[in-house]
Amino acid sequence: ARTKELADVVSAEVGSPRKWTTFGQLATALGVYRACAAIVEDYEFEERRPSATGGEVLVRRLPVGVVGAIVPWNAPLFTAALKMAPALAAGCTIVLKPSPEAPLALSMLAECIEEAGIPAGVINIVSGGVATGAALVAHPGVDKISFTGSTGVGKALVKQSSDKLLRTSMELGGNAPFVVFDDADVDAAV
Repeated sequence: ARTKELADVVSAEVGSPRKWTTFGQLATALGVYRACAAIVEDYEFEERRPSATGGEVLVRRLPVGVVGAIVPWNAPLFTAALKMAPALAAGCTIVLKPSPEAPLALSMLAECIEEAGIPAGVINIVSGGVATGAALVAHPGVDKISFTGSTGVGKALVKQSSDKLLRTSMELGGNAPFVVFDDADVDAAV
């Protein structure tokens, strides 16, 4: 219901063209939510398998617990969906931390979550900078960290999380905007 408003905010906040925002952020995020919802309908969270000793074993796939998800500035809604949809489908709660450079889209997402009637505490959004991310990793109630961002920050988060053997998922590499002005040689820039 708020697609146009979300697209306007993301385009203004991260500087992406409106068409990219609409399809590359919103449509793909909705696709992720729909795909996870479809998968979870028939997913085998428990199955019996034959064991090597002739008996059988019960394999149970349990929710990990609270997932702390640190989202980058450049694709806040899509990356949040990639972290949030699987966590929720698996039965986890989630704490999303947007980039301090682009907090508005996830703040608006928080409003949408509340409007949708999702119970309080299932999806949480906390804003802040490096200290907030570090506090999320250090919090004793967080069972997993999912981070998308620079390799340097990812290394620091893994080091910090190692004391409590925190599960981590990292998408690393780092990205920075590349601005091409009207007077630039476009072929050289590409």
